[in-house]
Formats: sequence, C-alpha cells, structure tokens
Amino acid sequence: MADSYHQDRAKAPALRDRRLERERQARQEAERIAEDATRRLYREQVKLETILEVTRLANASDSLEDTTTQGLQQLADHTVWRRAHALYRDPAGQLRRIANLNLPARDDEVEPTPAGRALLDSACGIESQLGLASQHPNRPERCCICSIYVHGHCYGLIEAFADTPDIDPDLSREVIEGIAQALGHVYKREHDRRVIEHMAYFDSLTGLGNRALFFDRLELALRRARRADQCVAVLALNIDRFRDINDMVGKQAGDQLLITLAQGLQDVIRETDTAARIGGDEFVVVFDGIDSSEDVEGLCQRVLKALHHHHSMHTAEEFHPRLSAGVAVFPGDAPDAEALTRCAETALQRSKTEGGARLTVFDPALAERSARRRELEQEVRAAVSNGELTPWFQPIVALPGGRIIGAEALLRWQRAGAPGPDQFVPILEELGLMLEVGDQVLHTAMQQAADWRAAGHEFQRISVNVSPVQLKRDHFLTVLDQALANTGLPAECVCLEVTENVYLEGDSSIRDRIAAISERGVHIALDDFGTGYSALGYLQWLRLDTLKIDKSFVQPLGQDPYYSNLVRSIIGLAQALDLQVTAEGIEHPEAARMLASMDCTYGQGYYFGRAMPADALTPLLHKRL
Repeated sequence: MADSYHQDRAKAPALRDRRLERERQARQEAERIAEDATRRLYREQVKLETILEVTRLANASDSLEDTTTQGLQQLADHTVWRRAHALYRDPAGQLRRIANLNLPARDDEVEPTPAGRALLDSACGIESQLGLASQHPNRPERCCICSIYVHGHCYGLIEAFADTPDIDPDLSREVIEGIAQALGHVYKREHDRRVIEHMAYFDSLTGLGNRALFFDRLELALRRARRADQCVAVLALNIDRFRDINDMVGKQAGDQLLITLAQGLQDVIRETDTAARIGGDEFVVVFDGIDSSEDVEGLCQRVLKALHHHHSMHTAEEFHPRLSAGVAVFPGDAPDAEALTRCAETALQRSKTEGGARLTVFDPALAERSARRRELEQEVRAAVSNGELTPWFQPIVALPGGRIIGAEALLRWQRAGAPGPDQFVPILEELGLMLEVGDQVLHTAMQQAADWRAAGHEFQRISVNVSPVQLKRDHFLTVLDQALANTGLPAECVCLEVTENVYLEGDSSIRDRIAAISERGVHIALDDFGTGYSALGYLQWLRLDTLKIDKSFVQPLGQDPYYSNLVRSIIGLAQALDLQVTAEGIEHPEAARMLASMDCTYGQGYYFGRAMPADALTPLLHKRL
C-alpha cells in the first residue's frame, strides 16, 4: 500500500504537466478560433462597408468616373493594392479607362494586361484572379484583376497592382469582387444609357449620325461661326437612281453600298466636320469653321472626288455609284439650321434634275424652282393613283406611200394644262413609279394593237418605249409573257424601243434579258440613234431589228446638205447590218420624199399625225397619210 502511494506521488507531476499542456493547447485553439472569427468578422465588416460605400456613391452620383474612382480608393484603403484602374467596355466593344488611381496618366484607350484581356473574353460572372503583372527579377509587380459582370454581360474590368506580397489574399478577393458587384449595376446603367443615346443620335445601318445629331452639331457650328465671324457649309448628297440599284441587286447589296458610302465619308471629311445619314440614301455633311465662302465649292469637290476614289477601291466596277450633291453656306444663303439644310437639299435636287453626278451650289433662284418641283411630284403621284397617265398613239407609216403599218405608244397626262412627258417621265423614274406605269402602258398598248387586228385592220406593229429601269428587273420578262398571253398579240407585232442608256448603264443581266426578248420574236428598236455616244459596239449585242433616226437629224432635211449626207450614211449603215430604219420627226413632205429616196423603211412625225387617242387613230388605219 505504501508502495502504491509512493508510485502515485511520483506520477503526479507528469499528470499535472499533461493537464497543463492540454489546457494550454485548448487555450491556444480557443485563441486561434477567436482570432479567425475576429479576422472573418473584420473581413466581412470591411467588405460590407466597402460595398455599402460604393453602393451609396453609385446611388448618389450619376458620374461613372467618380463612382469608380471611389471604389478603387476603397480597395486601396483596405488591401495592399494601392494602384489600380478600371476599364469600361462600351456598346461598340471599345475599352476605355474610366478611372485611375496612382497609375501613370495615359490615354483613355488603354490595353489591359494579358490576364485581364483573357478574363474579359472568358468571364461568365464576377471572377477575380491574383498573379504577376510583371516578371522583372528585381521588382516583380503583383496584380489582382476582377471582371465587372452583371446579367450575362461583362461590362469591364478592375486591375490593381502592388509591389509587396498580399498577406490576406482572401480579403483582397472578397473586397474586389464586392466592389465589382456594386459597380456592375452602375456600368450596366451607363451601358444602357449609351445604347439608348446611340439609338437616338446614330443611324443603326451605317453608324453615322442621324437627323437629330446632324441638327445638334449644325446648331453648335452655327453658334461658333457667329462668334468667330466664319462660315458653315451643309453638303447634301445622295446616290443617283438608288431605287434602281435596289431593284437590280437587292436590298442587302443596296445596304452594303450605303455602308461603304458612309465609311468613305468618315474617311475623307475633316475631324471637325460631321457626316450624317438623314434619309434612305441621303447623306449630309456639316463643314465647320470655314474662313471664306469661296473655299466651299473646292472643299466639296475634293470630298466628292475622294468618295469616288474610295468606292473604286472598295466596290465592284458595276456598283460604282453616281453621286448628286448640293451645298449651301451660312450666313450668305440662310440664317439658321433648318433654312440652311433646305437650301442644300434644293441645290441637291437641282443636280438630280440636270442629270445627276454633279455638284450644285445654291442660289436663290433654285428655291422657287424647287417649290414647283415638289408640287409637281405630288401631282405626278396623284396622276398615277387616279389613272391619268395613259398611252396615246402616233402612226408609223411605210415609205414611200404613207400607209399606216403601226403606231408608237406615247405616254400622255390626261389633264388640262398638264406638263409634257419630258417633264413628268423623269419624275416618274426618280419616284420609283416608272415600273408600275411602264407595265400598265405595255399591256394597254398591246391590248389595243390586238383589238385593231381583231377588227380587221392590217396593223403590223405596236412600239412601246422601255426604260433601263424596267429592263434591269427580272420580273420584266414575266410581265411581257403575261401581256402576250393575255392579249393574244403575236410576238412579231411587238417592238420594244430602248435608248443608248441601256448600253451605257447596261450589264450582263440586261444583255441576257434583251437576248431573251429577241428569242421570243419580239422586235428591238434603238430610239434616238445619233444623239448619244452612238458606239457601234452595242449594235451587235443589243440584238437590234430597227434603228430610229432622231428628229434632230430629220427636221433639217432639205435645208442643210450636211444632214442629208448624215441621214444617208445612217441608213446605209443600217442596211449593211440588215436593220430596218424609222425616221422620226418628219414634219414636211420634202423630208418624207427625201427619206423615201434614201430607202428609209418607215416614217413617223407630225406630217403623218401627232400622238392621238386610240379611237381617233382607228378611222385612219385604212387610209394613206
């Protein structure tokens, strides 16, 4: 028993030491747990305070820059990351430095670090990374990056830098991610604002300014010009026959042409100028800060020349557009933005009425003509809707003898005091109405010819003018086939008259279409021969049957030997090519006699009869004129 007592006393110190060690370890564990809890509490408190502060700033300020700068300052205050910047990705995808803290001042457009760029392109949420931004052996630079991400879109990036190691990387991650989360809604709000602003002020197809931006910039330019005693010019331009281009190549190709023109404008104008698209194919340029109005025309010509060169470099040859343009200058032509723009558009319209592909400088006389032009356009639209445009018929006679063998359908406006076709036909083409009217005239004329033949008249041919606009359209062959089927008129009784513009504007599709018309047995006549380029090359590919000598060569016959020799030469050329010849504009018997002696096939003109309604021509069909 004594031995047991002595043994217990010998073990007591060891037991006490073990108990004290356990207590010490328990105390250390408690202290570690408390320290970890304190650290977690501090981290949560820092993160919460940071997020709340950034959120408060975001709600209190409309400035994206100020809010982001304060967010970066919060990061610097609570972590080792003392230098930082934030990059914002705008709706166009361009990166811009939106805030900078203790980094070298550089341009707004700054490239992120390689790791930052990779994160921007791959982020699927708010993601942060720690690493090295620089591998310099003496002074490695550490980097902490985080994407700014909300609602499925990455709006930007925070990049922070430090020279010392991060002793609490978890805190850094939580703080920077919290800041990114708070900024995400601010960046989305800014992104949405810019999208709405872009929609309000920019053209969605070309990226140029729209009408609202144009007038905003023009008003600013006018205010500067009044203070500096300078000039401001407005150049209005559009593509000649753009509707025809759309009909020929389709809307998608037409849109690409507009985009190319817009890009060209942006490339050739000065940085101080503004280009905008304010209509379908209508573009305007504000030339700001011009010292003298005498400089304007030369400036505009240089722009148009540069645009032509741009298109020759970026589009196929057959799609090089012809541009009409008009320019007006403040203060000489108009005192305010609205009036100045109207003056430029008036000058543009004058360019188009004179054939297009030119620049017109505004003068006051244009305003009155423009008003009349707009009035006439409205009247022409109404005439088409009301069916006031109908074909009349001018007799075509055999030479010699004067027997009526056919007639040419000529469009006339059935209204007292209405203008002639030389005035309203170009307007029909510019308004895009020639297709509709041309199809109606073709069918009406063929039906009338079929009726005359059914009534027993020896009516051999009805001639109908066809514009390049109609021939550029695939649907024209369908229209022709339907008219032949519906009227029962033999194809050899139909003659389609084309002008040299078909050759000058032609392409392979028109060539194929004319060939298809000829294969149907329909005749092709070249109208107004001798008034244009009269190149012999197109006499081959146009598959012609008839040459029509222009009246400007026929009317002087008997008065000037030069024209007699000229007409005789044209007839000889036609006979050598096995073509029939119709002489237009015969107004006196001497001209008819001379043409018959030259073996001209047919004659047409006031001597035989003016264009008249069908019921007026009917009783003449069995007579000699």
